[in-house]
Amino acid sequence: MSASLLYFPPFRLDPSNERLWRETLEIPLRPKTFAVLRYLVEHAEQLVTKEELLNAVWAETVVGEDALTGCIRELRTVFGEEAKQPRYIETVHRRGFRFIAPVTSAEVPVSSAPALPLPVKPSIIVLPFVNMSHDPDQEYFSDGLTDVLTGDLSLLSGLFVIARNSAFTYKGKAVNMQDIRKELGVRYVLEGSVQRAAEQVRIVAQLVDTTTDAHTWSERTTVPSRTSLPCKMRSCKGL
Repeated sequence: MSASLLYFPPFRLDPSNERLWRETLEIPLRPKTFAVLRYLVEHAEQLVTKEELLNAVWAETVVGEDALTGCIRELRTVFGEEAKQPRYIETVHRRGFRFIAPVTSAEVPVSSAPALPLPVKPSIIVLPFVNMSHDPDQEYFSDGLTDVLTGDLSLLSGLFVIARNSAFTYKGKAVNMQDIRKELGVRYVLEGSVQRAAEQVRIVAQLVDTTTDAHTWSERTTVPSRTSLPCKMRSCKGL
C-alpha cells in the first residue's frame, strides 16, 4: 500500500490525511483552509477562479467571498508571503488565484509491519526542531536545541526517551505520528521550530500524543539569543 504526498519545499501536503508539514513540523490548518490549499496545489499553475473554489470547498453551503479571503489570508501567513510578492499563491485581479510554486508528487509506502508495544514508562521522542531562519548556517542551532532537550529529558527517571540517532532519521521527512508510534513504540512526540534573528530566538514547541493525535501541550517563547534555554517539558501535563 502507498499514499501520495505533494511536495512544494519546504512544505509537504498529505491529501489523504489532510495534513500539512514544513519539514518535520506539522502546520495546523482549519478544514476549509486545508481544502482551499489542496485544490490550489492539485491545480498548480492553473488559474482557479473564485467561483470555482467556492463551489469546490463550500459545495453544500452558501457563503460569500469573505470566507475564501480568510482562508487565503491564513495560507499567506503560513507561507510567510504577501499578496504583492507571492511565492506560492498568486492573486489574479478580480478573477481568482494561481498556485505558482513547483509541485512534485511521490508515493510513500505504508508499512504493514506490526506495531511495537508501548513501554511501561511514558515514552517520548524529540524530533529535530525545524530551522525557520531561512539560513542554513543556523541548522546547527536547531539541531543543538534538539540534543539539549533529548539530554534533559533523559535525566528524568520516569521517562523512556528515544535516542538522538533514532530521532534524526526523521529529519527533513514527512512524519506521520501513527507511523512513529508503530515503528518506535513511542507515545509522545515533541516537535517544534526555531527562528533566530538578530539578538532574539523564537521557539515553538508542541507535544503530541501518538495514540490519539491530540496536541496535549504547546508553548511559544521568545528569548535573547544568549539566554540559556532550560527544558520546560518537565512540567508537561500528561507525562
